[in-house]
Amino acid sequence: MEIKYKLKKENFFMMLFFLFLPTPIFFIKVIQCFFKDKIEKFDCLLLSLYMSILGFLVSPLGDLYRHSEKYWNLKNQNFEIFMEVIKSETDYFLNFIIYIFSKLGISIQYIQLCAIFFCYYSSFIILLEITKDKNKYLRNISFLIIFFLIEFFVISVGIRSGLAAHLFIYALYQRYIKKNNGISIFLLLLSAIIHFYIFPLIAIIILSKFINLKIAKRILIISIIFLFMGEQLIKKIFENVFLGEALQVKINAYIYGYWARDFLKDFSIKYKISLILKNYVYFPIIFYFVVDKNNVKNNIKKIFFLVVSMTNIFYYFIDVFGRYAYICRILGVIILIMEVKQQSNIKNYFLKCIFVLSFITWISNIYSSKINIINNYQYKLLYKPLPFVLTTDYYNKKWLEYNVNPDGGVK
Repeated sequence: MEIKYKLKKENFFMMLFFLFLPTPIFFIKVIQCFFKDKIEKFDCLLLSLYMSILGFLVSPLGDLYRHSEKYWNLKNQNFEIFMEVIKSETDYFLNFIIYIFSKLGISIQYIQLCAIFFCYYSSFIILLEITKDKNKYLRNISFLIIFFLIEFFVISVGIRSGLAAHLFIYALYQRYIKKNNGISIFLLLLSAIIHFYIFPLIAIIILSKFINLKIAKRILIISIIFLFMGEQLIKKIFENVFLGEALQVKINAYIYGYWARDFLKDFSIKYKISLILKNYVYFPIIFYFVVDKNNVKNNIKKIFFLVVSMTNIFYYFIDVFGRYAYICRILGVIILIMEVKQQSNIKNYFLKCIFVLSFITWISNIYSSKINIINNYQYKLLYKPLPFVLTTDYYNKKWLEYNVNPDGGVK
């Protein structure tokens, strides 16, 4: 991912002020971007940096608590013990990074920061490329849609699935838009070792080379039937397929275990509604591409159709469906933006509808993550200079023991 631009005098002073007044500068930059004729890479850099620092201050609850526990447990262990720990794991890269950071004494919060920065910056860079021939209105609404669709707290707390998703999307951008095959292959492999759920998507990319766009669309249409009758069928399939012990344990947890549906019993009706609204934008996007008559050759769209087809199969398994649906939402919007014309047409109007739905998704994400919002130190960005924010150890081992239950919930 390139970060190349001339450091203008204005940008230099903006970055200087950002170090001491990050929140006011962030909002000034957002307002400025809306009125500029051209958004620059520096603008994307500054906005992504602010979001990543917000993520740096998210409290270690849920998955992040488990990552933090692993960080502290590995701090005094040797490499042989570490290798024993990851033998039963399927996601190696993050565990390796956690081990390295624990040995170097670098806070695990910097892993969050880097993951969130990549997710936002890579998304904004893609938008810069595909909106360079669009008018200011289409550019602004496109940036807002993607901003609303990026699941900030999911990436901050879970790290793996959100980062892997954005690595996969950026790999497609490098392969089919920038024509950088080597970078694309590297990003795909990296995303797969960060989270195993990317492996089927790599298989889809390979499969897409042997079928055309029309066939991919027919597969998508047929897959809609799984939205009504897929649960028992997919269970039968996985009962008869062995994928290795570690991977099988993971899959069973998502297909049969707590994360299939049982976890919803631990949450209120409001949370369940927010979960529905979070994924709601997926269905209008799919409906649009089903009825769209544009069959111009597009490799990203072909892969998108096949990913959606697989996602539909997992509709009854909420956690798995949510992970793949997230990729589909971002990828679907990117394709729509690429195809929308300057003049008012149906794609233009549909983009406005997606904007409204993406805003609802954003609000739903905020509500479903309210525990993380209440129990963190993000408010310190309102008045603390960045050097103090980034060098303070907010969530040390003592904080974890005092504030978090063994299951990752708040005490």
